[in-house]
Amino acid sequence: MLVLGIGILIVCILIWYSHRVEGFQLTEPAAIKSNFWTITKSTEPTLMAQLAQVRSPDPNDPNDMIPVKFSKYVSMYALAKYNYDVSGARQALFTQYDTLQSEMSTNLYDQATVAAWKANPKGQTCTQLNTLMNTFTTKLADLRTSVQDLSGTAVLASSMRDENMAYQVKHKNVCGKNPISPECIRLASQEGPVFPLLTQYNTVNNSLFSNEYDLSNNIQMLQATYDILQCTNPNPNARFEVQSTTGFVDTATLLTKLQDFSPYYLSPDTLSYITGSIVSATDSQASVATTSDVYINITNILNNIKTLTNTHDVISRGSGSGSGSRA
Repeated sequence: MLVLGIGILIVCILIWYSHRVEGFQLTEPAAIKSNFWTITKSTEPTLMAQLAQVRSPDPNDPNDMIPVKFSKYVSMYALAKYNYDVSGARQALFTQYDTLQSEMSTNLYDQATVAAWKANPKGQTCTQLNTLMNTFTTKLADLRTSVQDLSGTAVLASSMRDENMAYQVKHKNVCGKNPISPECIRLASQEGPVFPLLTQYNTVNNSLFSNEYDLSNNIQMLQATYDILQCTNPNPNARFEVQSTTGFVDTATLLTKLQDFSPYYLSPDTLSYITGSIVSATDSQASVATTSDVYINITNILNNIKTLTNTHDVISRGSGSGSGSRA
């Protein structure tokens, strides 16, 4: 009796859904396909909420009391076919589920491609691997070129700083008089735009080195896949190592150049950069909770000062000699 009752309930549910007004549905496969791939790539909150309503019963809808949750992709397809009509898409999942599943395999994928995969799955797999490897190789070459171009701008910035400093030294006697002439101030203010460049160069280097491990693992997995499937590898020596593959921007040289301050004038930009670098270590914490935190922040500030004033080695040697004398 229980089985019979459940069967009658299911029949009644299907009859009830079949008599509901069916939502507007698209008939052109291209339009459905376009909607489907839009949904799969989207993170837009409203669209994600619509998809959730199609997959699961809406507790706020008294007409949708059936506790059935459908799989993600068939729900996406239903929502795409019914052109974002939530009610029509969910109704179709009850009344046309098999049809929707069948249409997904025919409307979403090129049938010639599907036939090619069925006829030669290993060959198609190797072709896809080659496409991936060739894309990686191309992108790697582009990245190397970009890093080298950026390194060239860093070299140019260093050269410009050298040239500017030479002019300042040459005219030190004239520009050292009080009051300083506007021309001398302009000459000593040329390094302002270079300080932000140094920060951007460091950001690029940090990005390269922080992603090195993941990218290296990815390419190793790709190489291993070639070996497992015994596909012919077009680039068996491909790897990702910052030092030897792409290189990085030489910021140390530029930093050294920027440590040579003007012999007669420090511009507001330069002072801003110095003070900003010194106090930046404390910016991450509004308050210091423990003694160890105090020590870490003081150490960071001292290191910033040493780097900016080019006294790191001198202070280190002084500390060492002081320790020795106390011993």
